[in-house]
Amino acid sequence: MPIALKKFGMNPAQSSSIVLTTITDIAGFMSFLGIALLLSDMLPRN
Repeated sequence: MPIALKKFGMNPAQSSSIVLTTITDIAGFMSFLGIALLLSDMLPRN
């Protein structure tokens, strides 16, 4: 990751924490939606 950030002219020390936080937030949200989708099949339907 630092090599790619250096190519774009960004400071790797500052930018990597922002990128990693974004990636973990997206992964957490997607896993939340995945669990909700699996559990929604258990709900009774009218």
